[in-house]
Amino acid sequence: MALTHSIVHKISRNSETAAIELSLRNEETGHEDSIVSLYEQLRSTFSRSALKQAGQFDPEQGGNPFPKLLRDLAEEKTSLTRLSLHLMEQLKLALDGYQTPFEAHLLFAIDQAVNYTSLVIFWIEHQEFLQISQALDVERVDGIDTKNLVAGMSINLSDYQEAPEERYLSVYTARGQKEIGECFMQFSYFTSEINTVAETEAFLNIVEQYTEQLPEEAADLKRSDIIDYCIEQNMAGEPVHIEVLSTVIDEREPEAFATFVNEHQETPQKTIHTHRPSLKRYGRLSGRDKDISLSFSASLVGEGIEFDADLNALIIQHIPKGLKEQLMKTMRKKDHA
Repeated sequence: MALTHSIVHKISRNSETAAIELSLRNEETGHEDSIVSLYEQLRSTFSRSALKQAGQFDPEQGGNPFPKLLRDLAEEKTSLTRLSLHLMEQLKLALDGYQTPFEAHLLFAIDQAVNYTSLVIFWIEHQEFLQISQALDVERVDGIDTKNLVAGMSINLSDYQEAPEERYLSVYTARGQKEIGECFMQFSYFTSEINTVAETEAFLNIVEQYTEQLPEEAADLKRSDIIDYCIEQNMAGEPVHIEVLSTVIDEREPEAFATFVNEHQETPQKTIHTHRPSLKRYGRLSGRDKDISLSFSASLVGEGIEFDADLNALIIQHIPKGLKEQLMKTMRKKDHA
């Protein structure tokens, strides 16, 4: 990931009845450490959020300025600065329908990676913090909590240009910011018919079918490699490209997994947008009631964990060190009771 272009603008409304004001910058920011650090921290918050949605531009909505602006950007007929100035005017129009007072900065950035280029937009609000001055006084200062992102969007320009039917648009809006969130969704022209839980479950079923034909040890290793890769992509805010994953898990037969997936999908898809909790639950057995909560890898059954169906009992060997210490402490207390 490399920040190649960036610019910041300000938008505000002082009261419910006040007009929206724009403070616009006419040239890009430099690439000093501070702007790069700010971008990377915001991008990390955006990428890791479970509230992020994947989709594309809604073809049902008219007046979308993004397609032409993105085409001009790709053809170098416009710059990030001119694109951002146009979009700030669009954002102002979108916000005119709401009355919430606000003061925010919009960071526009071009993110260049090895396999893709993205246009990223973050809505940033300052918060009040306390600091101790050199005179050892406690002072109030404004700052940015990068873990408290209000809204953001990322357009994978590579996917948008090469496969506009794919899901190239990711949008995030924070809880507790209803009007700003609604406005940002409207501004982004976002639509999604993606059920990431169902999509992930369907993909994992295919993974299970694929690994069932392998020797047990190899199957466990393949499952682990696939899940690790999918979780890494999810945390980076990127979909799983099946052909790339196929190469990663088997360099000797780089097309084998991709071919298997393609043959077993109801509707062939080159990319999968994953649901991280579903990935983490895969291959695990879990259950809970009001007194007990258990979760462990399914591979441990018969290998450290034995189940007796008649007694409705589990026998667990090689328990975690921390749990053993708690049990020993509890037993000592009971012995002295």
